[in-house]
Amino acid sequence: MDNLEFTFEIKDGADRFDLKPAEVDADRAPDHTDDSGPIEGFIIGPSPQGRKWEMKVVSIGNWPEVKTETCYKRVRIPLDGWTKVPYPCAWRRTCNKTWYLSIVYNGAGSDLPGNIEQIIKDCAEIALIPALPLLLAGQVGAAVTAFLEAFKTCLITKGIQEVGKFSAGFDSRKTCGAWQRI
Repeated sequence: MDNLEFTFEIKDGADRFDLKPAEVDADRAPDHTDDSGPIEGFIIGPSPQGRKWEMKVVSIGNWPEVKTETCYKRVRIPLDGWTKVPYPCAWRRTCNKTWYLSIVYNGAGSDLPGNIEQIIKDCAEIALIPALPLLLAGQVGAAVTAFLEAFKTCLITKGIQEVGKFSAGFDSRKTCGAWQRI
């Protein structure tokens, strides 16, 4: 059995997380280039002047996936010829799964201070502490709620008044190997 790889790194200094501003296109859904689902969470669509940031939260390597399908075996029946007999068969593959955090500000960009990216980095780092265990346990809705509560509290303490215009969500993206029959 493959061992699970788990990486989560908090660096010292200004580049603690890879937080990058994302282009906001209000008419388009998020673009997923791999086998990923929709963003889960309380994402409010950004206004044309809004801003969006995305950061890589955690990566897990050798994540096992299993599926079952109905397979058929051709068997000979006396006096009648051949028939196909269904039976269950199992398949497995391993994936590298990465969780991303999207933070959206749905307001005029002029409402935000000049050092907003540093404030968001600091507050996101603090807010991920209660959210990360829930995210890894598969409780995405609870993780978003825990993140938003801590994130908005941090923003208020840093002097940001329009915390109601911030929303967040987690997005899981994965790259997988080929299915192998067990």
